[in-house]
Amino acid sequence: MRHSIGLVAASGAPGCIVFGSMGQMTSVSPAEFDAVCETAVGAGHEGGLAVVVGSTASYQQEAVRRARYAEA
Repeated sequence: MRHSIGLVAASGAPGCIVFGSMGQMTSVSPAEFDAVCETAVGAGHEGGLAVVVGSTASYQQEAVRRARYAEA
């Protein structure tokens, strides 16, 4: 993931989105979500990118937790 985000930064893009509206975001565990967020935000900031994190989940309590985690 760090490599992919580095390629996005090298392309001149202003930012990237993690866990957007399409994909496996409802299939990852809370720990996996947190780890991906940490990696993506760290790599994005190293490359000067804005990083947007989606908080979609299969139930409301987890969606709220994800939104709060991503905001922090």
